[in-house]
Amino acid sequence: MKNKNIHIIFIWIICVLFVMPGRLISQNGWYPLQSGTENVLKSVFFVNVNTGFMSGNGIILKTMNGGTNWLVISNAFSGSSIHFSTITTGYICEGTVFKTTDGGISWLDLNQSALLAVNFADLNTGFAVGYNSKIVKTTNAGSNWELQFVSMYGNKFNSVNFRNPITGFIAGGKMTEPYSGVIYKTINGGNSWYEVSPQSADIDFRSIHFPNDAVGYAVGGYEYGSSGVIYKSTNGGETWVQQGIVNKDLNSVHFHDSYTGYTVGEDGIILKTTNGGSIWNSQVSSTEKDLNSVFFLGNNLGYTVGSAGSVQKTLNGGVFGPPFAVSGKVTYPGGSPVSSGMVKALKYDPQQNAVIVLDTASIQPNGDYILRNLHIDSVDIMAYPDDEDENAMPPAFVPTYYGGTSTSTISWVLSRTLYTNNNIFNINFNVYPITGSGGNSFISGGVYVAPPQTGGLQNAIVYAMNGNEFKGFSISRSSGPYDINNLSQGTYRVICDRFGYWQAEKNVVVGSVSPDTINFYMTGINVIGIEPISGLIPKTYSISQNYPNPFNPATKIDLDLPKNTMVKVAVYDMLGREVEVLVNSQLNAGSYKLDWNAVKYSSGIYFYKIITSEFTDTKKMILVK
Repeated sequence: MKNKNIHIIFIWIICVLFVMPGRLISQNGWYPLQSGTENVLKSVFFVNVNTGFMSGNGIILKTMNGGTNWLVISNAFSGSSIHFSTITTGYICEGTVFKTTDGGISWLDLNQSALLAVNFADLNTGFAVGYNSKIVKTTNAGSNWELQFVSMYGNKFNSVNFRNPITGFIAGGKMTEPYSGVIYKTINGGNSWYEVSPQSADIDFRSIHFPNDAVGYAVGGYEYGSSGVIYKSTNGGETWVQQGIVNKDLNSVHFHDSYTGYTVGEDGIILKTTNGGSIWNSQVSSTEKDLNSVFFLGNNLGYTVGSAGSVQKTLNGGVFGPPFAVSGKVTYPGGSPVSSGMVKALKYDPQQNAVIVLDTASIQPNGDYILRNLHIDSVDIMAYPDDEDENAMPPAFVPTYYGGTSTSTISWVLSRTLYTNNNIFNINFNVYPITGSGGNSFISGGVYVAPPQTGGLQNAIVYAMNGNEFKGFSISRSSGPYDINNLSQGTYRVICDRFGYWQAEKNVVVGSVSPDTINFYMTGINVIGIEPISGLIPKTYSISQNYPNPFNPATKIDLDLPKNTMVKVAVYDMLGREVEVLVNSQLNAGSYKLDWNAVKYSSGIYFYKIITSEFTDTKKMILVK
């Protein structure tokens, strides 16, 4: 069977590199889903690729679209274990057992007690286990339960797994000292049970799963301290061999076949094996919360659930790679969540002088967001209110950039650029609320490029502040016009910010007549520039040392091309990540000067590299701020 759920804690083996702490997640790999709850989630079970259930402390949830949305179907009871026999008939266990025959719309209490885990071998035959070595069995889909006998009492059974109505296993630990892990087996449908426990002092087994009749796995943790263990049997559970110890408790294990399996547990740990447990490799988790249950519908489609309502999903067996995701929480100052709006991943294209939207995500009612479709690139993250129409009533907050760890800004220059060569989570930031607006006045005008250049600028954001409070904003339209409406009379600090330009501001008095010619002429930041510097054709390829060096924040690089060719010149950080492309195009033979303004980047050593079909070279430069 494919059950296995219970609120347990998983363990695992050696050769493990723990890549944790707030950094990665993905559409490929593990990425977070929004559960809509902060309750502890203990078990997850999917009937098919669309329909799944989760249970936890005082909450039962259901999805019908593969976890994209979750509906609370009950707050009346808790569940440490779930098993569904069909898409409509399922069981949830914690203390008693509840049953549904209508896909979770209604639940019937089957009047049991002291139980922790439930598993059905077929439509009618099921078992539930719990405290004080309690085992109950039903042969009529839960209408009646028979108490079964185990010779040794004083155990807490955390997990039960039956492959057929005859052969099954129970795993847990002793409730009193001396603690040790216990595993029991039946070969006659539970009429009798015998102990097959390994020598496992101080261990509490929290999950057991057999992918076939011969091979099984049990995981758990030590009663003292924080360590996890994995045991394997290759002879139908008669004997067990410890595969490894890790420094995190393990709570759940699931194998889809004999070779590919997963175990999860404390602090978001996820381990995977593809060779029957000979080697377990750690995977990148999108959370540091304890994980209590893992469930796979196949080798690639899987889910985990855990503390604080955390839910993760993978579509490719947890393998890490693009597209990548960025996730976090958007809040107001003080910590209350922003309940609507959107978060955008933005990039400045200096060649086209354009602001490019790479991905957009809705802000959930609890403030969470997930940008799911990002590739290797440098991006800025910005939160917007739902209604960007300046003619509408004022939104709740102004567009706000992520400015670094739990900080925010309305300045593109000060915003924190992310490099998405992996999944990034915990990108949390506050937005600036709009307060006390609602008048009948306005400020309007245009946003233009400063002379000697000409033309209007689209996608500039113009903010109106009174003291330290934001009163409104407008986003400039094509050719540059903007309108900040719903203002009261008074004195305002009007700030204009736009990708690729230095921020500008003016003090504006709004009286009985609204000012309508408050224009901004924006000075560009030459983030990247290229221009020919000689009509002579050089004899060889070359790329100069940048000058000045060290520099702050702008520097120049000379480039010689003896023939027409495709040229790429890119800047890399100390980790070898491409942070900026200075040129990537077909150029005619000649000499060129490249400009790079590193105003968005932190001090440090950078490298720049030229690549053509016939020539490549790399040089170092130093940014000092």
